[in-house]
Amino acid sequence: MSLTSPKDPSSPATEPGSEKASRVRQRQRLIDACISALYAYGPSRTTVEKVVSIANLSPGIVNFYFDSKAAMMVAALEFLANEFDREVMEPIIAVKSNPVRALELLVDLYLDPEIASPRKVSVWFAFWGEASARKEYYDSFRKRDDAFAALVHDLIGRLVAESGETHLDVEGVSLALVGALDQLWQDFAYEVEANIDRAGAKRRCKAFLRSVFPRQFGGVEPARARPRAVATTPAEPFEAERDRLFLPGWHLVGHVSELKRAGDYLTAELLGERALVLRDGKGALRAFRNACRRRPHALVRDRGGRFERTIRCAVQDQAYAFDGSARGKDAPGGLTPLGVAERAGLVFVRFAPGKAENEPPALSVLHELGAPHATAVAADWKVVVEQWLAHGPAFTEAPDGLTWRTGSRGASRVLAFPNLLADIRPDGASVVRVVPVAAGRSLVTCFGDDASLHEALVIAESTQVGLDAPLRQANDDAEPNAAIRAFREWLARQVDGAD
Repeated sequence: MSLTSPKDPSSPATEPGSEKASRVRQRQRLIDACISALYAYGPSRTTVEKVVSIANLSPGIVNFYFDSKAAMMVAALEFLANEFDREVMEPIIAVKSNPVRALELLVDLYLDPEIASPRKVSVWFAFWGEASARKEYYDSFRKRDDAFAALVHDLIGRLVAESGETHLDVEGVSLALVGALDQLWQDFAYEVEANIDRAGAKRRCKAFLRSVFPRQFGGVEPARARPRAVATTPAEPFEAERDRLFLPGWHLVGHVSELKRAGDYLTAELLGERALVLRDGKGALRAFRNACRRRPHALVRDRGGRFERTIRCAVQDQAYAFDGSARGKDAPGGLTPLGVAERAGLVFVRFAPGKAENEPPALSVLHELGAPHATAVAADWKVVVEQWLAHGPAFTEAPDGLTWRTGSRGASRVLAFPNLLADIRPDGASVVRVVPVAAGRSLVTCFGDDASLHEALVIAESTQVGLDAPLRQANDDAEPNAAIRAFREWLARQVDGAD
């Protein structure tokens, strides 16, 4: 169903933009309120009066957008179905040529709090309970379930074919995975968010995949212990790095040239956290958690843009001033502030308090970097960094990183601890940011043009496969160079809390 109401007397071609946007927001507020009412009361006890009370709108406004309560409920179901397609199905389909990566992503997205919140999951099951009596409900469910089951079957089939494990029954393995995911959804429906162990739920699903495909999902450990810096499969090192290294560390957002005027903004994401950085009316940089205080969805999804006068949530029709304070009667609390800093032309944000003496790295980037492009990599973030370090010339170790001088005059390569890789030249620069997304998986974002990056990432993924091989020999990993040793020693100190 389109977000433009079929009953709207103004055509999209002639309706003023601000009026059209207001109507889109109003309709979405009704849909969100309908979902909340369904969560609280169930389909049979959800009424128009309860919906408009939650939405804080007048009862008559419903008739402008929906023919009946039933039509509004169908719109709510279609919203959930479209969100599932956009946020779960499409990203998985985009990487289905790599079934291991796609299946791990499938588990992460299917159990993500934005998709599998108690509120939304309860509404899914409420609609399912009514499906036998309402054909429009049944058709929507059947379409979603069939498409998801077919995708899982396709991924398991690809993996069986690639692994040569032809004795496995594709249908049986697929049904088992879908059943495990649906059972976890049922568990979520009867809990509050604070009581849900999402990390544990994901581990259980991935443990099932590991039990069926041990080589592909790292279920068999090699005979010798791996070096600390490239251990990839246990959850504990990943969580330690997240909590001690990345969340309290400085995260590159972009170049100061992208935040020239009041209202200019950039967004960034790291390990499930979302940041919004903007220039306020006095010229200062501010950073907030990119989440509306009425409902914790993202205020803005684009990487960058410009606010005219306020930060506005299009879904809840809630406005915030550039200092983060909420506007309007009965407004919720203001936006949650985050740490922000600008150094040598680069803008950084951090999500959790860190050591007072820790400062953003100084990379001396004097040129605009351009729009970043991101690549999902089936390798641990440390493997990617070490691949970049593997062929570096002689280096100088500094408190915040390692520096190399290259053959060109005035050019250098820099690793700014822990995860910024920069090539700095007199005529420009490229900066690569490597962040973990799960144990053994990372996201690599390049600011600028780095033609050599693709080959390095291919080698990093191939190295990861070799590190996870169950029959890997002790002499398969050569003695690391001085730069890699320095990186590993620094990392061990940080994660172990020695500093």
